[in-house]
Amino acid sequence: MEDALGTDRLSLRVGGLSRAELMGALNSIGVLFNAHAEILFANVAFDEWAGQDVVIIERTVGELGLTDGAVLSQIFTAAQKQGLLVCPADTGPYLRLALRTQATAPDSVMSSGRPPRVPSRSLRRR
Repeated sequence: MEDALGTDRLSLRVGGLSRAELMGALNSIGVLFNAHAEILFANVAFDEWAGQDVVIIERTVGELGLTDGAVLSQIFTAAQKQGLLVCPADTGPYLRLALRTQATAPDSVMSSGRPPRVPSRSLRRR
């Protein structure tokens, strides 16, 4: 489904699996865990909860009306003006399960100390 900007939307259920179930599901599709992932999964955001349905909508900073760039607080404000919210903290692994054709990263951005080559900023509709 596309939104007004012609951007694909992805409906996704986030939550509902235990930490072990989620890690097992990721492992079963070949997702590897580095030290950063292990730290992330230890966070309380991954404690079992009923979950919720979210709609993922990808936007560039320019599509949010910030054509000269912006700091994070400005990006969040512009997104909210378009009716978008930040995804729940545990959305990433559920999104990875939904997008099984995602290519493996050619490097480890988190451990190299530099920004990602192809950033993806996903927000959800209220």
